[in-house]
Formats: sequence, C-alpha cells, structure tokens
Amino acid sequence: MVDPPIVSLRLGSTLSADDIKEGDDVYFECHVQANPPWRKLHWLHDGVMITHNATARVIRSNQSLVLQKVTRNSSGNYSCSAINAEGETVSNQLALRVKYAPVCATDRIIIVGAFRSESLQIPCEVHADPPPRQFNWKFNNSGETLKIGKERYVKNGSVSLLNYMPVSDQDYGTLTCWGQNEVGTQDWPCFFQVVLAGLPSTVKNCSINNQTQHSVEVQCLPGYDGGLPQIFILEVISSRTGRVRYNVTNPDEPYFLVESLENLIHYGGAYDDIGDDNPLKAIIYAVNQKGRSQGIVVKDFYLESSVENRAVLTSSSLDSISPILFGVLLTLLVLCFVIFVRVYYIKATATSTTITNVSNDLVSNSKQGNNKQDSLAKYSYM
Repeated sequence: MVDPPIVSLRLGSTLSADDIKEGDDVYFECHVQANPPWRKLHWLHDGVMITHNATARVIRSNQSLVLQKVTRNSSGNYSCSAINAEGETVSNQLALRVKYAPVCATDRIIIVGAFRSESLQIPCEVHADPPPRQFNWKFNNSGETLKIGKERYVKNGSVSLLNYMPVSDQDYGTLTCWGQNEVGTQDWPCFFQVVLAGLPSTVKNCSINNQTQHSVEVQCLPGYDGGLPQIFILEVISSRTGRVRYNVTNPDEPYFLVESLENLIHYGGAYDDIGDDNPLKAIIYAVNQKGRSQGIVVKDFYLESSVENRAVLTSSSLDSISPILFGVLLTLLVLCFVIFVRVYYIKATATSTTITNVSNDLVSNSKQGNNKQDSLAKYSYM
C-alpha cells in the first residue's frame, strides 16, 4: 500500500522542554514512515524553511535538527515535512521556549529632562522569560555611585517604576537599572541620563526663500534645545480668526517647505466666510519633552503677494500682551512727566528765593554805604 508519509516531530530525548535556557544546545528528531520511501525532508521555524548553516549553529543531519547555543530568538514553533512520490506531509508542531535573563527593552540611553524639584516617575522596562522577580537601581554622577533604596521603586510585571526628584546639581547624572529572574541577572543595565532641562528657546534668523505661486521655503536657525531633543513645527493660521490652515513638523531642523499654496489661498471648505481668514501668518515653534517654545511669527504675509527675502519677525507672546505693555509704558511716561514738573518747580522756587535774598543783601549793603558817607561828610564839615 502506498501513501504519503506519516510524520511526527519530537524533542531530543535528553531534553526537558520546560528547562531550556539561552546557551543550551537543542535537537529535534523527525520520525517518518513512508511507502514509497521519502526523498526530501524539510524543517520549518514558524512556517519558514530552515537551511543548514554551521556559522549560525544550525545543523541538519539526516532526520535530526541541531540548534547550538540557542538564544531567545530561537523560540517559536518547529515542524518538519517529508515528501515521497505520493505527496508531502507536515508534522505536528513543537513549541520551543527558550528562557533568558532580563535585557533592556531599548538598547539606547534614555534622556530624562527635569527641572529642579520636579517629581519624576522613570520606567525601566525589560524583556525576560520568565518575567523578572526583582529590580535594582543605582545612581552615578562624577563624584559617587549610590544604590537606591527599594522603597523608592515598585515592580509591575516587566517594568520597574522609580520615583525620583533632582533637588541640586549633584542629583543630575546617570541612573542604571537591572532586572533579575530565575535564569540570572541582567548582563547590561538600562541607562537613563537625567539632565537639567527646560523649554526650548525660540528659533531665530528666519527667512523666506524660493517662493513661487505653488510653494515657499522657510528656513530658521535652531535655538537652545532646553537640554532635550527637540522638533520643529510650522503653523499657518489666520490672523483674524485664528484658524489653523496648515501645519507641518520637521523632527531634525527648522526648515519647512510649504506646498499647495493655491489651496490655502482659495480654500473654501466648510466656511462661507473664509475670506475673513486673510491675511495669514506663519508661526514656528520648537518643541521638546517639556513643552514648546514661544512662537516666532512671520508678520501677516499674504501668500498671493510677493514676499521679501527677509521676513519681519516678532514673538507671538508680544502680540498678545502689547496692550498691557502699552499701558505700562504710558503710566511710566506720566510718572516721569510729573516728577520732571515737580523737580523743575522746586528748582525754580529755590532760584527765586536765592535771587530775592541776594537783592535784599545788595539793598542793605547800599544803605550802609550811604550812611557811612553821610557820617564822613558831617565830620569833615565840623
């Protein structure tokens, strides 16, 4: 009797499926009954065919598959298939679970920006099988390394959440986090760089270039990033209604290409009074983890009009508080005027008094002189 092969897959007899860890050697055995005999045998990992690769430590030998020094990436479903003249049969699937010690969920240093006395919750996430049973944290700056008390962090599955508050300059530095499970302790910790941070500064030296009927380029120089990575946002809004007509983000630099200007100029949309949207202005913001900077506004430019190569810039915050500033300046001017008048009056009064006193002295001296002359005249006559 001829039939397609009968195929079954088994884990190596010396292995325990529940106790395979990274670095172990694993082998499978593919048992085939076939008449006529099988002529091809394939191995599959999660449905993808496995080829012999001694460099990758994947070895096929007759009806066996050997995986040397398995890693967590070796986990998954394995099967084999046999082919004879009557057809192909795929075996049952065996799930291979490779246990491994915790590793960081990300392989990069995470920058954490914080103000002084800002309360932070810093999550340390790891991948592990089985999940970690405990975590440890340390802090390091240029002067010392300190172990952080367990009362300052909690574990939630594969995440440890640290409560941290930098108070002084010495509290800014590097935090490291380790996980531990039954396989072992994490080889390389997760790194967090705590830096003194703030809002980003405004962009500067903005210019408008290469404007056509269809597009315009806006180029600025970035300001201080506040100690954190920053992105840049341009919004085109109506000066009259405040409607946002267009926005674009650049994650690298404050350069923007605003296209389809004709759609902005002739936009009808759902608003019958869209003509009231003109003039339009472009506002550019820098944004980091702590928020966004003040907006730099390219003053009320008409997209349908020609624009000078150099734009007139102002801070959007100044626009919003200009009446207040005007009132303050006016008050200061009035005070200065009152003070000036008062000082002038005091000086004028003092000068008038001085002149009067001098005049009186002159008159008195004149009278005394006349009296002396009269006395001399009388003496001479006698």
